[in-house]
Amino acid sequence: MNTPIAFTPAATLGRRRFLGATATAFAALSASGCMTRSATTATPRAAAGGFAGYGALVPDPAGLLDLPEGFSYRVISRLGAAMDDGGTVPDRADGMGCFALGNGEIALVRNHELQPRHDAGGPIAKGFGKRNGEFVSGGTTTIVLDAATLNV
Repeated sequence: MNTPIAFTPAATLGRRRFLGATATAFAALSASGCMTRSATTATPRAAAGGFAGYGALVPDPAGLLDLPEGFSYRVISRLGAAMDDGGTVPDRADGMGCFALGNGEIALVRNHELQPRHDAGGPIAKGFGKRNGEFVSGGTTTIVLDAATLNV
């Protein structure tokens, strides 16, 4: 049985009050002039369709990620690939951070918004605790990389 998890701070705010606060915030931004600048008054490069200071996007031959000229990317892991803990790289990553470990290595920590219904049978599905008798899954996955080469 999947029971929704209710967190007290969000529950006390209420949907209507949250929407009202959001509308007020956007109205204040609009009134302050933050949202009134048009592309024609932006930098010439931005007005021409590029990104201010970076240039136009160059199509990626691999079809993964178009970037401005001079930029590059490296695929560190792929969804569903095996991890060294026996699980697979989970879905629903919604953010990440990178931390120096002080020994020439860095830790790339990815947050995942997983729920019990996303159980793929791996260790991540077990979660770290229970609520209403069910595991609360989600959390993070960590990849340790060589800081100089970005190799795993």
